[in-house]
Amino acid sequence: MNIGNKIQLYRKQHNLSQEDLAKKLNLSRQTVSQWETSQTIPSIDNLIRLSELFSVSVDELIKDESEHDTTHTQEIETPRETYTFNFDNEDEKEITKNSRAPFVRGLVVFLVTFSLAGVYLFSVTTANNYFISFSLGILFFGIFIYVRSITTFNRRQKAAFSRVKLTTYAYELFSDHMIQKLYRNDDLICTQKIYYKDITNGTNTYKHITFAYANQLFFVRKSNLVQNSIFYNFVKTNTGRIKQPQKADNFHRTFSIVLFVATLLAMLLAMTLVGYVTSKNYYVFTDNLWLFFLFTPISIGSVVYGFILKKKGYKYKKNVIAGIIVTVLLCLYGSFTFIFSDIYTHSDEPIQRVEQTLNIDLPQHAQINTNTVVSSFKNGRNIYSSDVFFEDENVEEFEKELRNSDLWLSSVPNDLNGLMSPYFHYSSGDYVIIYNITTDEANTLPESNGTYTFLSLSYSPVKNQMLIIEYILTYQSMGNSMA
Repeated sequence: MNIGNKIQLYRKQHNLSQEDLAKKLNLSRQTVSQWETSQTIPSIDNLIRLSELFSVSVDELIKDESEHDTTHTQEIETPRETYTFNFDNEDEKEITKNSRAPFVRGLVVFLVTFSLAGVYLFSVTTANNYFISFSLGILFFGIFIYVRSITTFNRRQKAAFSRVKLTTYAYELFSDHMIQKLYRNDDLICTQKIYYKDITNGTNTYKHITFAYANQLFFVRKSNLVQNSIFYNFVKTNTGRIKQPQKADNFHRTFSIVLFVATLLAMLLAMTLVGYVTSKNYYVFTDNLWLFFLFTPISIGSVVYGFILKKKGYKYKKNVIAGIIVTVLLCLYGSFTFIFSDIYTHSDEPIQRVEQTLNIDLPQHAQINTNTVVSSFKNGRNIYSSDVFFEDENVEEFEKELRNSDLWLSSVPNDLNGLMSPYFHYSSGDYVIIYNITTDEANTLPESNGTYTFLSLSYSPVKNQMLIIEYILTYQSMGNSMA
């Protein structure tokens, strides 16, 4: 009888259905069914739980597969290596840290992707409450999934190690297989024969070698192994040779960490610099995105130094991976300056058109940013819009004139709101002109329905900033311009 037959036999002797047994083991019925049909075999933990439930030894459950072969093998072959391991809290901490790494990497990738996508969308779109709520919803949902996953992982890892730390693991390594024996309180609770060809997913960490067999994860402490131990053969490079990652000396380790952290911060630092330069020099955001290229030496340096560490036999992957990803992102964002270079111009032509059309003199400006993209809306389209920035010392005389001018409105009547472009904005305290170029009238409703060209201005004395928009609007009377 094999393991599956015995599980079925003992289950029926205890008057249990597959569903009943699965519930007692906190497993699915399909798992029990797969054991009994020999599609899979139970893990060591489940074998122990089955032995306790059926009141038989683990050897009794598996002896047909291991006892005879083990005795026969030991009679004709002497083990090449023998080891006994007892694991403690330090081993738990190290193994848990390595096993948790994919969760941490996933969180970092999610947060970086979310942040970059958010920054990009905020830079090219107008954020509203719906967009912000949707973004926060995605963020909180992602964090919830991460917290739930890591909590479940930590709970399962702690439960598993509570049993591991009570168990002594003994290994006898032969030419093509090993015999693994598990003891608790000096009592043999399990023996199994493991062929090397069936071992998968071997990894070589700083303190341990881990490997998988029959959906079970095992690990051994490297400090207990002899040089060129057979355990190292479970982890192979493409050339079949073992290369153990070494711990770098203090200088290389410190410098690699500094480069790694600087690389991760490069995007944030670049974005901060772009925002600072934009706010100081009145430039549009995209005009300064080329500054991202200034931070590529950091990320490229991380990649280069990673390969230097690899050549020395040290851990290097985090520097190379982070460096490549950040370099690509920095170059992508930096290229937006050139991709969107045709959207904004800085010609004085809009100011000259205002002065000629309205017969007014504007003060000397510090910067003008004109969006030349024609934007359509429901009953018209924008021809262009310009943001004009003035220095404090140039606006004093101009502000005196507009306060006494009949052309500038200190507040906009409700009936004129329908003449505005949806892209035209002003705040309380701003001065506004809505000029109909077609009829040569300012701040006046057209006498008849039709299509008109408007030139609207708003000036903020607080910001020393003027918005100029020229647009075409199809006007409909009865108080509805559908702007």
